[in-house]
Amino acid sequence: MSIDRYSSCPGGTGKKVKFCCSDLVSELEKVQRMLQGRQNKSCLDYVLKLESTHPGRACLLTCKLALEQALHDNAAAETTLRQFLELHPANPIALAESAIGTAKAGDAPRALLFMQKALQSAGQELPREVFSAIGRLAEMMLFMGFLLPARGLLALQTVVNRADPQGAVELLRRLVASPSVPVLFKDVPLFSIAPRGVPWEQPFNQGAQLAINGRWSEAAGIWNELAPLAGDEPALWRNLAIARSYMADYAGAVHAFRTLSLLNVPREEAIEAEASAQLLAKGATEGIADELVVPFAVADLDKLQAVFESHAQSERTDVDPQDFPDETPPRAIYALLDRPTPPSGIGISRDDIPHVVAEVLLFDAAEDEPARIELEAYRPHLAAAEELLRQIASDHLGERGEEEAIGQMSAVELALSWQWRLPDDTPEAHRRKLLSEQRRRMVLEVWPKLPMPLFDNKTPEEAAQDPRQAVPLAAAILLLELDDSDPAADEICDELRRRLGVPVPEQIDPAQFDLAQGRLSRFSRLDFKAMDERQLRQIFQRAVAAQYETAIRRMAPEILARESNAFPELQLAAHQSLARLEDDLEQAQ
Repeated sequence: MSIDRYSSCPGGTGKKVKFCCSDLVSELEKVQRMLQGRQNKSCLDYVLKLESTHPGRACLLTCKLALEQALHDNAAAETTLRQFLELHPANPIALAESAIGTAKAGDAPRALLFMQKALQSAGQELPREVFSAIGRLAEMMLFMGFLLPARGLLALQTVVNRADPQGAVELLRRLVASPSVPVLFKDVPLFSIAPRGVPWEQPFNQGAQLAINGRWSEAAGIWNELAPLAGDEPALWRNLAIARSYMADYAGAVHAFRTLSLLNVPREEAIEAEASAQLLAKGATEGIADELVVPFAVADLDKLQAVFESHAQSERTDVDPQDFPDETPPRAIYALLDRPTPPSGIGISRDDIPHVVAEVLLFDAAEDEPARIELEAYRPHLAAAEELLRQIASDHLGERGEEEAIGQMSAVELALSWQWRLPDDTPEAHRRKLLSEQRRRMVLEVWPKLPMPLFDNKTPEEAAQDPRQAVPLAAAILLLELDDSDPAADEICDELRRRLGVPVPEQIDPAQFDLAQGRLSRFSRLDFKAMDERQLRQIFQRAVAAQYETAIRRMAPEILARESNAFPELQLAAHQSLARLEDDLEQAQ
């Protein structure tokens, strides 16, 4: 890209070169040629020389920062960025790069605020460096586990008027398809505009336009001010929930979602809003179970290992060195079983299958560290795990160390999870049958009896007797259904609804459903038989893009049952999707 007097300043000032650095036109052109030739070191030397005679110029600071980053001189880049921000506190490039640095330090909400300031400062003309920083920040948000801010940033990149948003489109596609993203968050609703004719229509819609341009903080500020006037308007709280979630203000988003669920909205929207709040406040909703490690001193590690090798309730597992990047891997790892593994899995019942209670890691002595073992278990299982360990190896255990939390898991998810040790000869068909039976038992028998913070530490069975818990209970069941890839997940959850007196969602007439923007969470309730091939294609492509297995399993047979040959590629896609999802290899073929 060549630079002349009428080019935009490469320093993100928002001015033409002739109005901010007309005395550096030829020098900036030379810098551009050196950058295009990848002469990074020579170019940096040249920029430093220019900076000595033209100190504090935004264009030179931008080039200097980019070159130091390209040369991986992190200390120099940090110094330059601090200087850049001090001299030009409203510069969008400096603010965007500060967002990246803050995210690297682990402060996601503050990083997003820096990016908001960058977008506000940039106005209508977004510098290339800011556009690039949006994508980098989105990737960092994904890595840090902030899915909704990442989704918002990537969606913003795809609509910004720039030449090549393909990287953002591809990353957004992968995010939406990821099994780690809840179904409810795969298709975040669009920002709404105000109803026609209301007194606050203009400022409300001004906020909506800002939000569409990625300026979520400013938009939320406008909507917050309108709350006293428009507090009963669902669009206000719907927009606030989205904007706050994009800003990683999850507490604020939860409040907005829950306010929305209490307003005069269709029941399915109220349930989805409450379910979204439960996802964002999972710890407060389901409780937290700490994953613990407890060290024990060992006098003779060889003798202890011999005990583990020979004991019927101990089984050696593989050691992956990649799981221990910052320490020496253990000599061996053993799973502790609640009962011996039966000699055969042919005809085995669920009650006879051993469960893994915990793991024991054996570490050799190293330098001034004596040999030790570490018991790893979740807190609800720790007492049973420690008792089992002492039964197996009590004569070889030394002093017990202090337990340390190394991770966390939803207490409800832990209660609904299991780790079996099936005998190696268990037939695959029988294995699938056992898993299906176990999933059904967990949903219908275990889950209803779990005390949860969501219900003031009452169980779902108890909450079902309280009319105030009707929507939270229905939302919790919806999340169970959406999180389960079992082909019969919706049928099992419908049975759960009937047992608890929760209304079963009705089948949806596709004529009353927005096939392009309607929520994925409702797909499995659509009346596919009432759709023509064009409608089936549209809805099936959305389900496949999101990898929503329950909906795919419901739609594909209907597509294959059609006699029309108008869309042979759609039937091929349905065959391929069913084959990919099929656990039975013979059936898949």
